Amino acid sequence: MEVKGLDELFQNYSKKGMTAEEIDGSEMIKDVRRQNFIPEDIEDLYEEALIKEYKRYFESRKK
Repeated sequence: MEVKGLDELFQNYSKKGMTAEEIDGSEMIKDVRRQNFIPEDIEDLYEEALIKEYKRYFESRKK
């Protein structure tokens, strides 16, 4: 599944030096919802997956 604007969002977080642990999951969901539909009943799953993906993204940038 593709999430619109995710690369740009991750780049913005990374430029701010934010680690996955520092990101507020509800804020990330709010940011992603600007361009994507996220059903409320699975919002927690999206939040968990997005933070996990950002952690991978952030770690790959440090190498």
